[in-house]
Amino acid sequence: MIHDIKIFNPKGKLLKVINGQKLMDEKFADIAEKLGNTIWGMSAKKFKSNIICPICKREVEGRANQKTCGSPRCLRERVKVRLRYVISPKDGKTMPYKYKIICKECGKREKKQSEKAKYCSKKCANKYTGRINRKKTREMRLSIGG
Repeated sequence: MIHDIKIFNPKGKLLKVINGQKLMDEKFADIAEKLGNTIWGMSAKKFKSNIICPICKREVEGRANQKTCGSPRCLRERVKVRLRYVISPKDGKTMPYKYKIICKECGKREKKQSEKAKYCSKKCANKYTGRINRKKTREMRLSIGG
């Protein structure tokens, strides 16, 4: 809320009272009209397009790169869908987020993020590599003549 603006002469006599709210409303309307005629204002309006949300099948007006209607439910569902797949760094194709592996140490079935994973945990990886290293060291000692 903007108060009235009072204008006085140098002697202190009241000359005029201006409605401040009305004045500011006129200024803002003028600025908004000028902004709508600029290149920026026109381009902002031009890039809006109708999209169909793949989750709820609703048609909404949105940006050209917008994927969903923007409702919280559709955004949550889109995040879930995106988490199920990742883009492969090798060829750029989408692949499942989790790979099923069998641990080389304990034989347990696990879901891992990488297709190259061999162990279910760091503990199993350390056990396996320690055992293999001890075995190789023992073989080297025997071959040297120990």
